[in-house]
Amino acid sequence: MNTYNMAGNGTFTVKSGRLYFLNGKIISNPQNIPLTSVIAMESYDEASGQKYFGDKGKYGVLLLKTKS
Repeated sequence: MNTYNMAGNGTFTVKSGRLYFLNGKIISNPQNIPLTSVIAMESYDEASGQKYFGDKGKYGVLLLKTKS
């Protein structure tokens, strides 16, 4: 597990199996996100992730939005 700091927006931790969205699209490698450009983050725990995103969200979901 790696934790990443985002300027002005807290931190997020990359976890195996978690579903990641960047600007509305599923991504597979969140480590490549330019963290200084993240302006919003929304997370769902395992139960909520599965409820709203189906089986793909069963390990949690993290939605990230960047400036661009």
